[in-house]
Amino acid sequence: MKAIITKYATTSGPKLVTGKSDESHYGRSFVVLGEWGHDYYHRDDFQLTRGDAWSDINKRFERRRKSLEKELAGLEKKRKAAIALIELMAID
Repeated sequence: MKAIITKYATTSGPKLVTGKSDESHYGRSFVVLGEWGHDYYHRDDFQLTRGDAWSDINKRFERRRKSLEKELAGLEKKRKAAIALIELMAID
């Protein structure tokens, strides 16, 4: 069985793997059997259809975009605070 791993879509990108679906232990999971061990993907880390993968990747990128916007807003706030402190310093 094939699955698209979407867990790392915003970093290294999605990947197509072959393995088996397993719902016996911790709910929905997907096991990729490797030469030196197994990789386990849980719940929303993998998709079984291209449409589900597209949807999941769009959600992941939107969450990442919002996170970056929030981080940039915090960084701008710190920049303004640093400039305000510098203005109060007498170096002359």
